[in-house]
This record gives sequence, C-alpha cells and structure tokens, in this order.
Amino acid sequence: MVARAMDFTAFVALNFFFFFRIAMVRGTYPLHHWHYAIIACCQAVVGGFVEEREMFDEKDQKRSHNLTCPHCRQAGDYELSWLVRTKKRQLPPRADERDRAKFAKARSYMVRKDDMVACKNLRCRKRFEVAGVQSVAFLE
Repeated sequence: MVARAMDFTAFVALNFFFFFRIAMVRGTYPLHHWHYAIIACCQAVVGGFVEEREMFDEKDQKRSHNLTCPHCRQAGDYELSWLVRTKKRQLPPRADERDRAKFAKARSYMVRKDDMVACKNLRCRKRFEVAGVQSVAFLE
C-alpha cells in the first residue's frame, strides 16, 4: 500500500505540469482560477470523484414572503429567489464508496439567493436586508 502511494506521488510529481497545462489549454478555467485547474488535474490522475453538483438537479424558483421594511415599517409581499437542489435518483457509475456514503446522507434543499430587497413604498424605496427568512431550508 505504501509503495503504491509513493509510486502515485512520484507519477504526479513528474507529470503535474503536463496535466496542469492540459487543463489550462482546454480553456475550462481562467488564469485567475488556477487552483481549480490543479484540483481537476489531480482528479484526472486519481480517477473521477463525484462532485456535489452531480448528486443534485438545480433549478431557480421564486417564492413570496411577507417582509417589513425597517426604515418605514411598512409590510409587504416580496418575491425572493431560491436555488432548489433536488437529490437525483442515482449516482453516476464512477462513484466510489465515499461518494455512495455521501449520497445516502444527502437531502434535497433550497438556498436563498436574495439577501437584499428594495422597499415597495414609493416614498421609501430603500434597500434592506432580508431578515426572518432562513437562508437554507431542507425539503421533505
């Protein structure tokens, strides 16, 4: 086991810049995101790990919430944007044991995208922070 780990380390050390250059030439990562290219290179060498976005389907959704402006104290219904991530039925076939364990624990959830809204009162129109609404909500 130790010998295999040392062989892998030596292989990556010798070919690291080759893998890094391939990732940068493909154009999938801009130059200021070089650290993502490094991660992709290591994953290409080791074998594909399943990323979290491959476990979920994403879609945008708007929901209405009753909020009160802290400046003028007027209540109103505001539409907030949410990112809804629903768990897929199956994992990709390249998943390993760790990925299967993560997938078994995963649950569908929503993430609030809007942090600030503008007051609907024409005299106020000030922006205020959304308070009293959870930023993450689990479905089910």
